[in-house]
Amino acid sequence: MVTLIHTGPEPEVVEQIVQEIFQGLIGEDGPLPYPLPYDGSPLDVSASVSVTGEWSGHVVMACGEVLGRKIAAGLLMTEPEEITDDDLSDAMGEFANVVGGNVKAMMPGPSKLSLPVAVLGSARERLPGTVEATRVEMTWHDAPFIVSVWAPEEKESNHKEMAE
Repeated sequence: MVTLIHTGPEPEVVEQIVQEIFQGLIGEDGPLPYPLPYDGSPLDVSASVSVTGEWSGHVVMACGEVLGRKIAAGLLMTEPEEITDDDLSDAMGEFANVVGGNVKAMMPGPSKLSLPVAVLGSARERLPGTVEATRVEMTWHDAPFIVSVWAPEEKESNHKEMAE
């Protein structure tokens, strides 16, 4: 018998991290992201960072381009219409980096954080050998925003079966 083991932070903790980062980095006086089931609309902007060390995994963020530009505008203190693709990529990468750093700090250490990778356009993160350990579906300005934590797929074998 093989049991899959995957660990990641609790969804409520990731929600809190995201809300604190929105409040601290974007500083908007308006509503914070709140939990809401994903509605299936396109998520054509994503960014991720990897954590390696005693705990290894990936932190992935995804949203639609319109929301990504609002996030970038908040980070860069400008208007969404003024955001270039490079601005969007840099801002989403920085946001993923900050979320990833907070997740890394919660997990067993020591560990290191990779440089962020941002993808513009329709893309599906492919993280071989991992499983989604934590998924937080939120909305901000009526648009979906998803943060997920992917952990290595570990297999725990029943030693009795192995001996037989």
